[in-house]
Amino acid sequence: MGYFTEVGIGAPANIEDAKRWYWRAAAQNYPKARERLEDLRKGGARMQKSRVSRSAVKKGSDGECAVM
Repeated sequence: MGYFTEVGIGAPANIEDAKRWYWRAAAQNYPKARERLEDLRKGGARMQKSRVSRSAVKKGSDGECAVM
């Protein structure tokens, strides 16, 4: 839920709500949530990864498959 809220999947991106979700997961001993909270503390509120969209992928490229 934290990642979805951070990136904006299914709802507008909201970093403060994402932090709340990460805190809840970290309280239940999920190591990835703790790592993400630490990353956010060090790097500020920048998002984890940029989202890939179908429109951003070149059409008619060399026949390579784009995995999303």
